Amino acid sequence: MKGGKTRKGGGKKLSTRAKSIKKKLADIKRSEKEVQTKQKKLGIAQNKLSKAELKVTELMEKLKVVENEVQVANKNLDYYKRQLSYSDLQNTE
Repeated sequence: MKGGKTRKGGGKKLSTRAKSIKKKLADIKRSEKEVQTKQKKLGIAQNKLSKAELKVTELMEKLKVVENEVQVANKNLDYYKRQLSYSDLQNTE
């Protein structure tokens, strides 16, 4: 092994330029994988948001129905109070 051209495994030593290129390629591959992971997380988050928006819309509709029911119940209550007042006044005279 004169000159340091081979390593224990039998392969040639990489030049500084080759090492630099290999490192840059590894960095690119790692970054691409990270981008894919982040895009997948973004897709999942968008899906969850979409489902949550649908749920909010559904709950808002239910809220409107209940609010209408409360208004009707209040109107009925007012009506019965007025009826009671009129009949009480008529009976007491």
